[in-house]
Amino acid sequence: MERAKVEGEVTEVSNADGAAPAGSYRTLFDRALKLRDTGKLRASLRIFDHLIGRYPNKPSVWGMRGAVLRLLDRKAEAMVSFREASWLSPRSELASLGLFHGLISLGRVEDAFLEAERFLGVEMSPEYSRLVAELLGHPLRATPEERGADIRRAGGLLESEMSAKGLAVFSSRKTRLEWIRTVPSRFGSNEDPGGQ
Repeated sequence: MERAKVEGEVTEVSNADGAAPAGSYRTLFDRALKLRDTGKLRASLRIFDHLIGRYPNKPSVWGMRGAVLRLLDRKAEAMVSFREASWLSPRSELASLGLFHGLISLGRVEDAFLEAERFLGVEMSPEYSRLVAELLGHPLRATPEERGADIRRAGGLLESEMSAKGLAVFSSRKTRLEWIRTVPSRFGSNEDPGGQ
């Protein structure tokens, strides 16, 4: 069995023939979480990267990779991972919120609120509803058209607040339809979708 040394710990990676050992996905995923929880972020990231190589269609791996990258302050890479998780699981509130906050951290407020609008078009979200209500001072309205207007107004308010505080704000100048069309796009781990 091939083994990879990960910051002083030995972790099973594959059998000699390259096949995954029984239960290896869960074992490796749990190990990566443990490493993350104990502050061994680079080791955790290596395991998540390995899992993505073997299980590229698992949104939970992409989402956790994004969370670790965010902790490592690698914001653009984290956003790409959350975007992939959101693509694989478009109804996942956690993936969407990870992408939303990743975009905000990069100053891409408009894109963040386009993601919120995309998500609320397929699923309701207590977190997005709370955020919009805090920004607007009233609950998110019920109809899709009203929700879209509320989200765009909330995004504009946050963008104005950030600009007033001297924080960098970038605009992709994408329309709602253009944003929705980009969500199914897949990106490599080093590519920044819609870059600046």
